[in-house]
Amino acid sequence: MAHVQADNDVPTVLGSVNLHSQRLVVGLWLMFLYGAAVWLVLATLVSFHFQADISAASSKEDVLEMIDLQSRRLVLERQLRLKTWRKNDIDFEIGSLKREREFFAQDDPDRKKELERRIADREFEAGEIDAEIEITKADLKKLKDDPAFSESDAAAEKTREIAGDFLYMRIWGFEPVALMPGQFLTLILTISMGAFGSVIHLTWEFFEKKEHRRLSWYLFRPFLGAVLAFAIYILLKSGQLVLTNSSGNGNGAQDLNPYFISFLAIISGILSEQAYARISAAGTRIFTSQERKRWVRKAVAEAAMEARKLDVDDLCGFMGPRAGTKPSPGLAEKAHCPNASRGLSRHDSVCRHGN
Repeated sequence: MAHVQADNDVPTVLGSVNLHSQRLVVGLWLMFLYGAAVWLVLATLVSFHFQADISAASSKEDVLEMIDLQSRRLVLERQLRLKTWRKNDIDFEIGSLKREREFFAQDDPDRKKELERRIADREFEAGEIDAEIEITKADLKKLKDDPAFSESDAAAEKTREIAGDFLYMRIWGFEPVALMPGQFLTLILTISMGAFGSVIHLTWEFFEKKEHRRLSWYLFRPFLGAVLAFAIYILLKSGQLVLTNSSGNGNGAQDLNPYFISFLAIISGILSEQAYARISAAGTRIFTSQERKRWVRKAVAEAAMEARKLDVDDLCGFMGPRAGTKPSPGLAEKAHCPNASRGLSRHDSVCRHGN
């Protein structure tokens, strides 16, 4: 009986191990996605601001020149620090060798001679480094004396600030993104925000829901959010999706900024099902032909008939009705008139949609 009980426990143990392994894989995958999405979002948003500052700068050539000067200054300062550290290490080593020669090599001529040789080599190396340090300091001083660093007007201050921002972006690896065209930046921001929204949704499901989905759902859901965010952006730019932003302008295809795009993309990633439904609805409106009834008002129709000397049958033919249909002889207050939008000039139009 004990042997049978142990056999029955094996599937339970294996299932528990598989569940823990799956949760570990999903957790590592989510961490990777968070890192990649956050890096892309930061890179694109910072690049948007950098390009806006470049566009607003009084002279782009001055900005590029300042970036070059600041880059050279940073290189020289870094070289100076490294050489100074190296010089300090050699001085410490020389001091150690001299103490060893003084206290431990007095009775050993061979060892004393070896230590003196090593001390001479280190002192020679220290002299060379001192010369390099002086040259680097002179180059650095000459660079700092450049008029571009000494100007104190607002434009020069802004130029130095932009150059400093770019160098800081280079430290974080944002330089390739900052040099991309604006439209490409927008697409990367949209896709990365869509993926980021999906990762947020997956994280909520991972921690809140008791029954977890398949591993494939966690693997491919971020890509679904990225693609849906991109599709929503295309709908917005094409005018098929009209939203109202904070400026109160309902034309979503025109008044776009990076933060509005980020908001739209991240909710498309979080609410991928609703985003898919919105895209499907837009496609249905385009590819489904639904004719709407058109109506002609009695007073307007009578005025048009009198102006053009038409009777009821002439009016129906003039407005291009369908075969077998025509307005009622009495011209009811609202009479159905198919295709009534054709045939009349703007000031003679007698039909209205819906009412």
